[in-house]
Amino acid sequence: MIITYQIVLYQAQYGYFDLIVDTSEVDLAVKYTVTATLLNTNEIADCKIIGYSFPGQIDTITYLNDSNTEVQGSVAAEYDSSTIRIYVSWDDNEETESLNDTQDTSIALNSGKAVIQANVSFEQLIN
Repeated sequence: MIITYQIVLYQAQYGYFDLIVDTSEVDLAVKYTVTATLLNTNEIADCKIIGYSFPGQIDTITYLNDSNTEVQGSVAAEYDSSTIRIYVSWDDNEETESLNDTQDTSIALNSGKAVIQANVSFEQLIN
């Protein structure tokens, strides 16, 4: 399954989107793998996928590095759903950003968008 999100970020800020794994019609536990990537149509060159969390469970951000944007987890058979929150940020660190503040401002004023694709795969687990 491939899902594409288009989000609006403000310079030097972060945002997130939620993926809800609905397993209400499944009798077995389900393992999922989510890989989030920025698409080539992304207008914000300094946009980065920075981490994920599981709201309502361990509600802390697990930070990712550039080479690892994969999230794995599972939903036990007795639960109907699980939420995965993917965090993105607009990098404003002078040492790591690719655009300067003037370029960032120009993108922001012209409704620059971050376009993220999430590839999701599922596997039923036999207990």
